[in-house]
Amino acid sequence: MIRITSDNGAIRLGPLAITWQNPDAEYPGFTVLSYGNTSIEFGDIDAGNGIHITRFKDGEILSQQTLLLIP
Repeated sequence: MIRITSDNGAIRLGPLAITWQNPDAEYPGFTVLSYGNTSIEFGDIDAGNGIHITRFKDGEILSQQTLLLIP
């Protein structure tokens, strides 16, 4: 599946996914690289602006580790 607009996008190939959103008036931009239930997130999504590894189970965050936090 490939879906790209001027605001955001997603490219999915089986368990591999790349998703992003450009900054707008309501949310900052971000980029996420995912494989299965594990993602590396760049930007300000859930845990502040930085780089985070997030693991999901049943659509909910199971664990999250911050690698770099950008003030």
